Amino acid sequence: MKMRLQNTLKTMKKLPNNDERYLNLGTDFAFKKIFGTEANKELLIHFLNCLLDLKKGAKISDITYLNTEQQPKKKGKRKAIFDVYCETNHGERFIVEMQKNSQKHFKDRSVFYSTFPIQELSERTKDWDFQLPKIYVIGVLNFTFNKSKPNKVIYKVQLKDDDNEVFNENLSFVYIEIPKFRKRINELETFMDKWLFLIKNLHSLKNRPTEVQNRIFNRLFSTAEICNLNEFEFMKYSRSLKDYRDWHNTLNHAIEKETAKITRRISAKLRKEVREEVRKEVREEGIAIGLATGREEGRAEGREEGRAEGREEGWAEGRVQGAKNTQKEIARKMLNKGMDINSISELSGLTIEEINGI
Repeated sequence: MKMRLQNTLKTMKKLPNNDERYLNLGTDFAFKKIFGTEANKELLIHFLNCLLDLKKGAKISDITYLNTEQQPKKKGKRKAIFDVYCETNHGERFIVEMQKNSQKHFKDRSVFYSTFPIQELSERTKDWDFQLPKIYVIGVLNFTFNKSKPNKVIYKVQLKDDDNEVFNENLSFVYIEIPKFRKRINELETFMDKWLFLIKNLHSLKNRPTEVQNRIFNRLFSTAEICNLNEFEFMKYSRSLKDYRDWHNTLNHAIEKETAKITRRISAKLRKEVREEVRKEVREEGIAIGLATGREEGRAEGREEGRAEGREEGWAEGRVQGAKNTQKEIARKMLNKGMDINSISELSGLTIEEINGI
């Protein structure tokens, strides 16, 4: 059995679609392995210290991982499952979530999650005086939830009063919009820049860039190297990666489908507007030319009857000729703009032969 599993592992690692050297931190398995395991807790500690910009004395030096599955207090009520849940040496509580897709009430869910550490505190002792430690809910988002600020990547949120002053500093929400981080490797300035770059791009790297080489990041690279996974871990990661790719492909397909639908609507609307505008111009210019021609030819006739007949015929001929001239002029403009002949024929009413003769 073990030999068969090892052979399967070797085969899968050689597959063309598994040629990535490092884990994709957007997957559930990879995120929890890097940030949610005892063996790698110094990676989470470093990440949190950088994210919160904690100074000496306030820096986190140790964490204890807590149960990530929170059961409801009453049967039938909703439970909560976190990616990472821990307590620091200062007593602070951190809930860290990798959220790969947008949800309708994501912010409300963050608030819901924050209630579980508070409930735990209330159950510790009957003498609890309601003093709260600092509680952080951190969302690492693989989507954009605030499009009005295209260059803002990290949002730090606290309860504030109507004078915009912090009402309670012990409850904080931090959101990181990974898609907005666009710095290249040579543009990284801070440790937080480097963390964001690696969270977004680690799986696409073939080697360790010199810009992100120190003890912590070398530990990250070593832990995230796929060839260092054991058989069981590799099988779990393969399933997690498949789920991630399936989600990504589904999302891209939905975007392409919606984009095509919008494009068709815009094209149909534009064609209709152009067609109506062409018809309007043809009609107006044709009538104007017809009237002018009718008057001119009507005056040339010496007799009243001739004038009447000439006027009538002139108007009719003028309308036809004026319309034709306008159609040709518009078709000429369309040709200059590079439109194809079939579309020009449809919009102008001219035959393809007439257009070719312009």
